[in-house]
Amino acid sequence: MEATIEIEGIQHNAKTNIRILGVQVDTKLKWGPHLQAVKSRYESQLLAFGRISKLIWGASFVKARLIYSLILRPTLSYAANV
Repeated sequence: MEATIEIEGIQHNAKTNIRILGVQVDTKLKWGPHLQAVKSRYESQLLAFGRISKLIWGASFVKARLIYSLILRPTLSYAANV
């Protein structure tokens, strides 16, 4: 996969994976790149969630559960049925 393509004078190199509708697809149609992307996105969101839901001064349980339901859970489950 070392072929390049030139469109209107702009040269593009081949990539090992691309994103199609939010799903990372590699040349062998394996799920490794997509799982890595979901993992890194989830880790950053989980860190932010931990910061805003501290025990002493953070969001209440109801608001923390709402944030989890609206942000973290969809991040994990996006394209899971594919």
